[in-house]
Amino acid sequence: MSLRKTQIDRSAKWNSAILNALFPRIRAAVLEATLTRPERSWYLSELARHLGTTASSLQREIASLLGAGVLESCQNEGRPSFRARRSSPVFSSLHGLFERSSRRAQHNLTVPRPKKRLGPVVSPNLISRYDRETLYEEVWSKPAQQVAKKYGISDVALGKNCRKLRIPLPGRGYWNKKKAGKPVPKRPPLPTVTVRASENQGSGNASRTLSHRRSADRSTTDSRPRGKLYAARPIHRAAP
Repeated sequence: MSLRKTQIDRSAKWNSAILNALFPRIRAAVLEATLTRPERSWYLSELARHLGTTASSLQREIASLLGAGVLESCQNEGRPSFRARRSSPVFSSLHGLFERSSRRAQHNLTVPRPKKRLGPVVSPNLISRYDRETLYEEVWSKPAQQVAKKYGISDVALGKNCRKLRIPLPGRGYWNKKKAGKPVPKRPPLPTVTVRASENQGSGNASRTLSHRRSADRSTTDSRPRGKLYAARPIHRAAP
């Protein structure tokens, strides 16, 4: 049994490699769905849901296969649909190829959904100036005016930077309610963000994900106090 299963797996992998080499991914997915079920008629929206993609992404491939005679148009309950054309001279060959690899093709030929972005994009300049984890703890442990003094900026500027860094802030009246012993809203968690790549970085490092906790072993740290302005050094040019 194990030898037979190994032979079947090798045959499926070989057939899948042929399909990937001969057909684009979306076209192979359309052919696999229609040729392995030749008795079924498909609506465009129905096939798109089956493949996990949008109808607009399939329109060009469907039109091409209809023009080549691989698929044929038909009416299903008064609505236009399409199905595999059994009278096509290539039907038997394509049907056998996709039928032998249908199990593996069903897994590999499904059109992938676009990847979702991992989090909001923030500026790398702000990330280099502030530690999100530390600032998040500070703004929820004391009023913004006290935290702003540490960084040498106003509480308004601190609020803007926190919003740019996607750091949730206490609402208006939070500290007065807490001081009076009244119930206050629960602190929301610090969300994950994606750091936008700077202009001088290569295209390969387009973005990196920042988790809830920053890595303790940073490669570089700024030894100068934060929140202060430094004058640029004058440039001395040699006399001509």
